[in-house]
Amino acid sequence: FLAHPRTSPYDFVLMARPLEPTSRTDSLGRVTWVVVGLGLGSFGCSVATAEEVATTERGSTQAVLRIQREELPDRTARGDALAGFIRLPASADRARTLRLAGLSSDFPPPGQCRERDGADATLSVSELGRIDLLDADDVELKIGERDHELAPHAFPTVTDWIRGVVYTSRDRGAEHLTPGEVFRFVARSVEGTGDVEVVSASPPGLLDVTLAGQAWDEVESVEWRPFLDVTWAPAAARETTPFDVVTVSVETERTSWSCSFLDVEGAGSVPLRVARADGERDVIAAGEEARVSVHRVRESASQLSSDVDLLEVRFDFSVVTRLRFD
Repeated sequence: FLAHPRTSPYDFVLMARPLEPTSRTDSLGRVTWVVVGLGLGSFGCSVATAEEVATTERGSTQAVLRIQREELPDRTARGDALAGFIRLPASADRARTLRLAGLSSDFPPPGQCRERDGADATLSVSELGRIDLLDADDVELKIGERDHELAPHAFPTVTDWIRGVVYTSRDRGAEHLTPGEVFRFVARSVEGTGDVEVVSASPPGLLDVTLAGQAWDEVESVEWRPFLDVTWAPAAARETTPFDVVTVSVETERTSWSCSFLDVEGAGSVPLRVARADGERDVIAAGEEARVSVHRVRESASQLSSDVDLLEVRFDFSVVTRLRFD
């Protein structure tokens, strides 16, 4: 496995390998999008990945909705929703800005791994330019017939480089943030823009997950090997999109290591030992205990012809366990 050039001083990427899947599907479903722009009425729009759209930006106003749900080892669940409307100057780095605003998890793309050691906290926000988080008169999120309340919160900052408000869940209850549901997000009178509405389906929950051949609900420890094999049941054809990704994250006290795979593959092999210019290194060592999470991520973005240049919705539904590497 060849290490790729560093993408920043605080991370690097490595190719992850897919396992031969136990099953796969070639038929992919689609997310339905509806967008309402100020004075434009309803219209359909094409769907692209956020990174594809962002490469053509020269300063923009963007709306981001992030929805997370975690299934914990004690069989309880927690989750939240976070929405923000961001005015980005042309000089701003979009990925860094979303991370600093809490609107992105920064997982690697499919087929790659990334290590993070906390150095991201040392990034200077002054390098990004002035970032405004815009206000809206009313923000609501409806799941099926149920309402999930979002409340405005001033963005916590000690400088003027990022300022404004984000909209968050009032608590971390996950009873409304359920898999396989239709989510309707509406923001009215966004500062300097207008109204935005999006309808999107959340991905199904993860099923039949295994680690090193052991069932998720039963595994407590695995024998350390250079690769950790992970399998899952791919989403049904009608419930998946070309953008569904499964990310496996292994977090210890000293590091966080994530690898991503296409959901339809149903399996992947996470390298625990990497080759670098100065020799091999164990990212996760024998004897360590880790928090292991498997995420099904659905991310879609639309480039609009209204005052909101980019509208992105990101679902991150995961299962979490503790694992010892013997």
